[in-house]
Amino acid sequence: MIWKQIDPNQKYFAATLPAEVQRNMAIEHVKAQQNLLREQGFEPTRQNIRMNWFLGESGGPNFLRRMQENPDAPAYQYA
Repeated sequence: MIWKQIDPNQKYFAATLPAEVQRNMAIEHVKAQQNLLREQGFEPTRQNIRMNWFLGESGGPNFLRRMQENPDAPAYQYA
C-alpha cells in the first residue's frame, strides 16, 4: 500500500504524494480559502485567495479590510 511508504515528516512531503492526491489537496485548500474569505465578507477572487494564502487566515482578511479602508496607502503598511 502506498500510504505505508509516505513519511509526512519528510521535507517536501506533499511533492512525494501521487499527482491526484496533490490535486485534491490543492482543490480542498482553495475551497477552504474561499469559504474563509466569504465568511469575512470578501469576494473569493484569485487575488484575494492568493493574498489570504500568503498572509494567513487572519492576516489575509486583515490586509484586505485595511486596503478597503484606505486604498491609496502603500500596501507594505498593512502587511
